[in-house]
Amino acid sequence: MQRNATVIPIGQPVNEAERQAIAYLRDHVPASYLILHNFEVPRDGETFEVDIAIIAPHAVYLVDVKGTRGLIDVYGPKWYPEGRQPFSSPLAKLRGHARAIKGVITGSQPGRRDLEDIYVGAVVLLTAPDATLVDQGGRDAPNVTTLKKAAAFFQNITRIPAGAAAEEQRRWSKRSSSRKHQYSRHSCTTNRSPPVRNSTFGPQLSDRRSTYLLNVAA
Repeated sequence: MQRNATVIPIGQPVNEAERQAIAYLRDHVPASYLILHNFEVPRDGETFEVDIAIIAPHAVYLVDVKGTRGLIDVYGPKWYPEGRQPFSSPLAKLRGHARAIKGVITGSQPGRRDLEDIYVGAVVLLTAPDATLVDQGGRDAPNVTTLKKAAAFFQNITRIPAGAAAEEQRRWSKRSSSRKHQYSRHSCTTNRSPPVRNSTFGPQLSDRRSTYLLNVAA
């Protein structure tokens, strides 16, 4: 039986679209993935909300969940849902949030080259089964996926800058191999990151990306 991805609920989903997205990702992405949801991150004296953060072996994704139905046309900085009022592209702010998260990670230990290699991406996840994005200019489409395609999307390492993806995958494989060797010998000496602040958010996690995101959201 395939194991589910680990879900760490920091806050509660605010609508059915978010609940649906969390459940689908939990059941369809690999067990090695971690899913944090519904938390706030400080930025420039304010806070911004993150629907979902996916921590994969090759990247970190900040995900904005949209339950918008039907045809969605992209013109410049706005999205135009069929028969409804247009709204600003959610990716405009989300890309800024991704940069802020990357800054928090790299700023936590200046000079750590491995932290600079972590890729933090912004993605909009459309949950409505009939949602279709039409983006003739290609401005937002590369960072938008549907629920049906989400599992493949978040496992697609070719979307990540080559250097960052290769380095992260190499480190992940090395850690996994090391842990399997330790477990096979019943070793009690595993490499772990410092305890996560405010542990009520979930189990203490050995992967540094999880630790930094949990600390940011605390």
